[in-house]
Amino acid sequence: MATGQILWLTTEAVMDAVRIESRTMKMDQAEGMQDHFEARVLVNTREAWPAPTMDVYDRQ
Repeated sequence: MATGQILWLTTEAVMDAVRIESRTMKMDQAEGMQDHFEARVLVNTREAWPAPTMDVYDRQ
């Protein structure tokens, strides 16, 4: 995932699309590498723009 990317969330808490605002990476010996993302919920996008029917992953 990259900043600016639009993703659909299909959890009970969020059923809308989100825009990735920031990404940070943390590395430590105990837990290994962890990514942390902050995203803005695009409120009511589920009403105007149907979610895709299949998952598409962009692996970089």
